[in-house]
Amino acid sequence: MSGSGARQSGPGPAVAVGSAVILSWLAMADVGFGDSGELGTAAQVLGVAHPTGFALDMLLLRAAAFVPLGHVAFRQNLCTAFAAAAALGLLAYTCDLLARRLGLTQRSARWLGGILAATFLLCWPTFLATARSVEVYALALTAALLAIAGAARGGAAARLGWLVVGFAPGLHVTAGLLALLVSLGLAARRGGRAAVRHLAAAVPVIAIGASIVTYLPLASLRDPAVDWGDPEDPARILAHLTAARIRTAFRTEMLNAESGASLEVVAQWLELWPLVPLALFAIALGLRRKPIVVLAPLVLLCADLAYSVWINPMGAAERQVGHMAGASLALLGGVGAAALCSIGQRRFGAKGLGLATVLIAIAAAVAVARLPRSELADGYAAGELFGSGGPLAMIPPRALVLCSTDDPCAAGLFALHVEAVRPDIEVLPAQHLWDATVLRRLGRVPDPAALLPSVPAPDQRRAAAESVLLKLGSAEAPRPVWSQLAEPMPGTRSRVRMAAASLPPYFRVLAAGERATFDDGSLGRLDRMRAARLPRGMPGSARARQGWSRAYGSLGEQALPTRPDLAVRALRAAVQLAPARAVAWSNLGLALETTGDLHGAIEATQRAVTIEPDRPTPWVNLARLTLRLGRPTAARNVLELARRAGVRDPRLGELAKRLPARSADAARE
Repeated sequence: MSGSGARQSGPGPAVAVGSAVILSWLAMADVGFGDSGELGTAAQVLGVAHPTGFALDMLLLRAAAFVPLGHVAFRQNLCTAFAAAAALGLLAYTCDLLARRLGLTQRSARWLGGILAATFLLCWPTFLATARSVEVYALALTAALLAIAGAARGGAAARLGWLVVGFAPGLHVTAGLLALLVSLGLAARRGGRAAVRHLAAAVPVIAIGASIVTYLPLASLRDPAVDWGDPEDPARILAHLTAARIRTAFRTEMLNAESGASLEVVAQWLELWPLVPLALFAIALGLRRKPIVVLAPLVLLCADLAYSVWINPMGAAERQVGHMAGASLALLGGVGAAALCSIGQRRFGAKGLGLATVLIAIAAAVAVARLPRSELADGYAAGELFGSGGPLAMIPPRALVLCSTDDPCAAGLFALHVEAVRPDIEVLPAQHLWDATVLRRLGRVPDPAALLPSVPAPDQRRAAAESVLLKLGSAEAPRPVWSQLAEPMPGTRSRVRMAAASLPPYFRVLAAGERATFDDGSLGRLDRMRAARLPRGMPGSARARQGWSRAYGSLGEQALPTRPDLAVRALRAAVQLAPARAVAWSNLGLALETTGDLHGAIEATQRAVTIEPDRPTPWVNLARLTLRLGRPTAARNVLELARRAGVRDPRLGELAKRLPARSADAARE
């Protein structure tokens, strides 16, 4: 795919440098959300991160930690920002190469196209969310773009795609899959013996890259603090690289195009809608002049969307998928912009170029204006609530802290093993208490994982983890057990009894015979921590608001049986922080009902139904509350609306049996 003028200066290096400056300024100063803390911890201790391990990310992040510049988390975030900047530079470089392939020789037009493509991708929330703090998607996107840039450049550079395929075991899976598509397509175009020679030459290149896989057993043999899956033999290495554990856990969500996540993926991709007309223009021009130039990005776009919708729809909520699909649209849009400028200049001279430049500048301004400023303003809910910036330092000595969601687990691990704030305590994922690598850190707890297959089914894992949790919660447990949630193992009906702890938002395991009481000071302490950490009292980013809302919601649930007045206060704070959390509104309705405010309870429950009409519990509560107010007609209407919404729940049938005959409704109301 090499074209003429390959040595002409293009926008790639300038875009990479400019993007590095911008993203360095936007990089988070502390541990980010989601997997950021876990990946950062695994890199710092040279351990094994969650599947598929991401060995290359681990080595780069560990190298970044040696740079004497601020907090370790900031150094790691800066490394991710530089990887994202390299992706933007490669995007602009590839856009320039493809524009030349279409015969667009005007240098200014190609520069404008490359800069526009990079600007849109930089301002896209999905890209930005994984470019400011530690994640694996920026490096994977860089690798995939390196493969397509090498193919567009041609010659020896075309082997870069095979090198990326080789490095695939050390990257996010999308990098290897997309690079393989590009490289196989390039080989197929050669045809015959040339294709065979090309594939034969690729074997040593792939082998060099694939040596990265040796990181997994070498790291695991050191028994580091983070050691997912114990990949010390070929079977467990293969299970880790193929994400067998994740696939068994999410098998119902995978290959299910009917899920709402599929629509969410497409909606996120369409946030780049201003590029669509330019991309269509590029496709029309490319199909007339040289189809392969536009077909390659289209294939990558479709392949990445298919992966996002069919294979990993679970990542849609956290914007963990669709990066290459967005980059492909930006690439095509940049080529279209370059073509528009070039044609305008050729037909109308300087005026045509000027008009096209104005249109492109307007499009770029739209991208910048849509930058998610609230996400940039603040938002360290993980560190504020569960990391070294929260009450972790005040946990009782030698305690075991059970985490149940990504943010607390990641922030807690980072605080313990990177910042070393509490070497005497352990942070353990509650749902992974069956894992041998976790159980080794518990010492005297029996190891039920020895009785399990290497990749047990979810119900086996749940049962084994529950047995360990019961051991930890017994009176004989040698160490105090604290938990992130009032129900550490949701859905297991655990017999472990929990109570609100003196340090919000934690809960503690009750000793045998001990009664659960709600500490009045817990809510006040959470309020004071919020005021100290958030000068305005309200986080700006959606994820931070969710984190704080969950903390208040958990306290409200714990206070409900004994102190419904305090539960109402806590749950009102929860819905104020995150008005779109249906479960918080539903629980607020229960709390208001307990205090006797039935009208307020109905209003709160109606909000829950409106937000998530497919959840049965709010419908059940709404029908029950209206019936309790003596409004059988309204209750009957609620049951009918629930039926139309497709909600099926035995409790709704029981409520229907309690309704009086229709003839008696008017008399009752």
